[in-house]
Amino acid sequence: MDRARADWRTDHQLWIEVFVLLNFAGLVLDIALAHAQNRFRHPAEYAPLIFSIAAALTLPILIACRTRAPALWRSGGHIVGWIAVAVSAALLAMSIVFAVSRTTRNARRLFMTSNIYLVAAMVLLVLG
Repeated sequence: MDRARADWRTDHQLWIEVFVLLNFAGLVLDIALAHAQNRFRHPAEYAPLIFSIAAALTLPILIACRTRAPALWRSGGHIVGWIAVAVSAALLAMSIVFAVSRTTRNARRLFMTSNIYLVAAMVLLVLG
């Protein structure tokens, strides 16, 4: 058995990347269900959903490229990470607007948009 393949159980970086991937995949369902309640009334509500879908589809490809094409893996990881930061900044601005209005509907939106901050932090952890 190839030694590199045998060491996947102790490859901490791989496990962090798989954790981030599973979080993005979970966010797709979470965001879709939460925003389906109000039928995505605001176009900005699609941003975290689209980004989470794109990240969940892109990250397995990048993880597979880790040993074969490390430059592609690193560059792709940086792109996903910086987009996560940009989406998080946009969601932070949206959350501030929702918090100012203080309605029950906006309180739910504030809670749901805060979920992506955790994923952005995890992506930055992987990039670091």
